[in-house]
Amino acid sequence: MKKILVITSLLCSLSTNAQGVKSFMSDAQINVSFGLSLSECNKRYKEIVLGYGLGVDVQKPIYRFKGDNTIYGLAGLHIEQKGGNKDNSITIGGRNDSSNKKIKATHMKIPVRGGFSHQFPKCSLFFDVGPYFSAKVSDKDVEYVEYAATELGIGFTTGIKYDRFSLSLGADGSLTYFAKYKKYDEEDLKNNTVHLELRWCF
Repeated sequence: MKKILVITSLLCSLSTNAQGVKSFMSDAQINVSFGLSLSECNKRYKEIVLGYGLGVDVQKPIYRFKGDNTIYGLAGLHIEQKGGNKDNSITIGGRNDSSNKKIKATHMKIPVRGGFSHQFPKCSLFFDVGPYFSAKVSDKDVEYVEYAATELGIGFTTGIKYDRFSLSLGADGSLTYFAKYKKYDEEDLKNNTVHLELRWCF
């Protein structure tokens, strides 16, 4: 009898939780994105390198104004590639140092943001900002370079949405180091990224 009561209680609890999740997600929006990025580091690898990004975000309205203007919260899971090319001004013995020309790493990123959406008759404009946490998944092995296992930073995105599609432009900047260069004196390399994304919303 006790086992039946325990199982019944667990089933009721799961049902209640499922209904709560369903209620929470009822007005949430899921965004799937793909884009290209340009990134560089603050030292040594200061030239731009091309990368890519893929992601899924859950966007939840927090407050709606008249005219359907909205304050929202957003959390996501992204995979992105970023790094930098070696600064051409760096020389050894008066000659350009062409060794270890490029650094690049792939990160899994979790952004958490707050934003505002302004509705127009046929489209809407949006802007969001907030911190992110990322963990390195893979990297390009470069002599004297040690990549950070994790990274903290802050970023923003702005864009335009039409029907179920949106086009956005954003930027991320690392607050902790992206990599360390250890050939001479140890240098902390922080990364800055600009990304252009196409999103599908459902």
